[in-house]
Parts: sequence; structure tokens; C-alpha cells
Amino acid sequence: VDFAVVPALLIVLLGILCAVVSMIFCKTLHESGHLFRKYIPNAYLRVIVGSVIIIVLTAILRTTAYSGAGVNLIEEAFLGEAPMMAFFWKIVFTAITLGVGFKGGEIVPSFCIGATFGCLFGGLVGLDAGIAAALGLVGLFCCATNSPFASMVLSIEMFGGANLHLFALVCVICFVL
Repeated sequence: VDFAVVPALLIVLLGILCAVVSMIFCKTLHESGHLFRKYIPNAYLRVIVGSVIIIVLTAILRTTAYSGAGVNLIEEAFLGEAPMMAFFWKIVFTAITLGVGFKGGEIVPSFCIGATFGCLFGGLVGLDAGIAAALGLVGLFCCATNSPFASMVLSIEMFGGANLHLFALVCVICFVL
């Protein structure tokens, strides 16, 4: 991808928005655990209630795409085919699942949220959705983990060094915010 003013400004905007989405993700994860423990002190009951909520949401949305780590959604995002609100629903499902006490990590879900958000952003502003998904994945990971160097290495490992300047721009914006 050539480094031109308009795409660079769009990538700066993507970095800013990834930082906002990351803050929402981190705050939602943190608060969901507190709320579930506050209102449902019994750990066993908390897991049952959380399971019922996930089952109901899955039935309403008519998809299991938001369950699990989200690798399926990441693949769709790179193809420019991720559902429009996938990043939002992945935040919700992850927050409920971890908030009620199920074990799992935040790293791959953060990849999923970043990739699906990047795909949405790219589609809305005319950037290549696959590249925007890759930038979103790395940017949101950078924000969520507060680790710009690891994020840059991740971008090279996953996507090669061809667009390193774009990943660096997103990482700098995300880290600063």
C-alpha cells in the first residue's frame, strides 16, 4: 500500500478508533466481572446465568460465530466478509463468558474484535477491508496489551514486513492513546 496523505489520515483515524474500541473492551471485561460477582455471589449460579444469557443471545442472533476464540470471524474479516456488528457482539460474548467465571483469555478475542472492527472501518471509508482488518487486529492488540513492540513483531510475523510503516503508524497512535 502506498503511503499517501488521505490513506494515512484514514489509518490515523483507524488507530484512534481502535484505541476507543479497546478501552470499551477492557472496561467491559473489567466491569462485567464486578457486576456478576456483585449481583450473583454464588459462583455456580453465576455460571448458569451466564450460560443462559449466552444461549439466549446465540438463539436471537441465530449464529454461534461469537462463541469461542473468534478465529472464524478473523478469517472472514481478512476477506472483507465479517458481519457489520461482529466486533460489538464479540465484546459482549467475551465479557459475559469471562465475567461469569469461565476461563479463557482476552488475546485472541482482542484479535477478533480488532480485525472485525478494522474490516467494518475499511468497508465504510473505502480502504481495503483485508488490510484494514490486519491493521485493526494489531492496533487493538497494541491498545489492549499496552505493548507496541510486541505488536510490531506480531505484525511482521503475521503479515510480513511489506506494510510495516502502516502497522507502525497504527501502533504509535494506539499506544499514545
